[in-house]
Amino acid sequence: MSNLKKSILLFFFTAMSALSLNAMAQNAPVNIAYPLANGAVKNYFHVYFTTTCPGGQNTVKWVLDNTLVGTTTFYDVASIQFAHKLPLGWHSLTVSSSCGQQQIKFQVT
Repeated sequence: MSNLKKSILLFFFTAMSALSLNAMAQNAPVNIAYPLANGAVKNYFHVYFTTTCPGGQNTVKWVLDNTLVGTTTFYDVASIQFAHKLPLGWHSLTVSSSCGQQQIKFQVT
C-alpha cells in the first residue's frame, strides 16, 4: 500500500474516531431541560427530559418528591414530556435511567 493511501486511511479513521467521541460527549446520560434547576414555576407546570443510553433496551423512571410518577423502557434515546400540578413550595424531580441520574430542585409559586 502506498504512503498516500496509508495517510488517507489514517486521516479517515482519525476523523471518524473524533466524530464518535464528540457525539458521545454532547449527550449527557440524563438531561432535565425543564423545569430549570432552582427555578420557579406555576402550580401547573411542564416537565421535559431526555435520556441517552447506548446498547439495547434500557429503563427510565421519574420521581417527584419521592413519589414515582412514571417509568418506561426504551432503546438508545427517550424523550419524556408531561404536565403536572404541585402545591406551593420547593419540590424535587429525579430522573434515573439505566446509565445515569439527574436530580433538580425547583419552586412552585
